Amino acid sequence: MFSRVNPQRVAHVLDRCFARTETFLYDFVCGSRRFEAWCLAERIYNTEEFPFARIVLTTIRWEGNGWWDLLDRASYRVLHAGVLPMLRALARVRPAILHAHFGPSGYRVLPYSRRLRIPLLTSFYGYDASSLPAREGWLLRLRELFRYGTAFAVEGPVMKRRLEALGCPSEKIHLVPITLHPERYRYRIRHLHPGEPLRLLFVGRFIPKKGLAILLSALACARSQLGACELRVIGGGDEEEQVRQLAERLDVADITRFLGYRARSTVIEEMDQAHVLAVPSRTAPDGDTEGGAPTILIEAQACGLPIVSTNHADIPFVVAGAYHEFLAAEGSVEEFAERLVALRRAADRWPMLAEAGLLHVQNQHGPDNFRRLEELYDCCIASV
Repeated sequence: MFSRVNPQRVAHVLDRCFARTETFLYDFVCGSRRFEAWCLAERIYNTEEFPFARIVLTTIRWEGNGWWDLLDRASYRVLHAGVLPMLRALARVRPAILHAHFGPSGYRVLPYSRRLRIPLLTSFYGYDASSLPAREGWLLRLRELFRYGTAFAVEGPVMKRRLEALGCPSEKIHLVPITLHPERYRYRIRHLHPGEPLRLLFVGRFIPKKGLAILLSALACARSQLGACELRVIGGGDEEEQVRQLAERLDVADITRFLGYRARSTVIEEMDQAHVLAVPSRTAPDGDTEGGAPTILIEAQACGLPIVSTNHADIPFVVAGAYHEFLAAEGSVEEFAERLVALRRAADRWPMLAEAGLLHVQNQHGPDNFRRLEELYDCCIASV
């Protein structure tokens, strides 16, 4: 249908460009070296925080008055899908490869990949491999994607085993760790000075798998042993009222500051001021998991910020070995409280932990992964 261009282009297929909770997608898009990156997205958000010019919308503009809009709406009545906007986007970009982010995006673009013979790499990140397969019809859809998709990327070994259990051929699965540029973060050693309150930080949505309720309960249990402390919470969601009420019931509302959603720059500033990042991730009642691991754990290590977390999903894979003693069993309030106290008492070791964390990020999550990703693009292109 269309000829390739030089340099070769990769079309990142996304639901949205770019959510504050998905900064890793922005890093993937901006990390291309040999391939010219484009985005095919249904929605655009936060353009000032995440500037990127090569975005093509693939949705029908129902309120538009142009000829293309009228044709799109007419075709929707017949085809029940945004076929024409996607075809126009692909004709405009002329990608050598499609890189879909999250399983549903891969399934959505699979027919175009097959029809136009464009290789399709789909990255899985969390709910798409945990809770999504339990929803009606989605296991069959994912197995169709596994059968006809060119390749699949995961963040860690736990996620790889999960895809295999869902029916994805092992030889199609490739480990692509979350990648960032450590030099973009201000690295500094933390010190807890006598009489200084311990500053804890939580960053995440108010949903069960992020485990904020676990953290608040653990803080209540450990408060007497932590001494003067403050918990700063960045995020929000449907459960905000319940979380605030829980903080009141646990008698930790006086030391908890709910900051709401914040711009990425503010999150980095808060990390710079914190002593400890707390990430109490767990498996949600509906089976939803982190899949891989929260990106904030990698960012914290790049900043030199000590972390306490859980042994959930691929978290043990993305944190330095020196931090493993500060990983609690997921869902355990008692263990998380113990790990908080242990990390507080190990303040003299924070410099060593920070150095180990930075080295781990540089070796496993550094920008050389972008080169490996583009080598995977090359293999996908050669296989079609």
